[in-house]
Amino acid sequence: MTTHSSSSWTNFKDAISKGKFAGNVNTSTSGYQSGTAGLDCSGFVGGAAGFTAKLGTYDLASSTYTATIAPSSIQIYDIYVKAGDHVLFYTGDAGTTISTREATTTGDDKAKAYSRTKSFLSSQGYSLRRFNGF
Repeated sequence: MTTHSSSSWTNFKDAISKGKFAGNVNTSTSGYQSGTAGLDCSGFVGGAAGFTAKLGTYDLASSTYTATIAPSSIQIYDIYVKAGDHVLFYTGDAGTTISTREATTTGDDKAKAYSRTKSFLSSQGYSLRRFNGF
């Protein structure tokens, strides 16, 4: 079963610029919803958290949906977010690095497990946040 399109775009950002919609809901036997571009990072995080509407990184960085937390309070599936850029799930700590789950819009456009340094996230302006009500 295929879960991608052979349409005329090269990656997620290209598809969005051509008027396609974020998301790839498996509603047919082919596994691909026509006119969709897959999930970006905020679509992945919002979908996994159970939001019923598409939230962007600005939304996920706002007090409407999340609250800033101290690193000493971090729990699995808290998020690191940089408004206007990227969001990822925290899934574990290994000293100076953390394990993450995140979707990318480059390369294979997949959700992946990564290892990130805390110093990189801090130097790039990411904030550590928790979903309101969690």
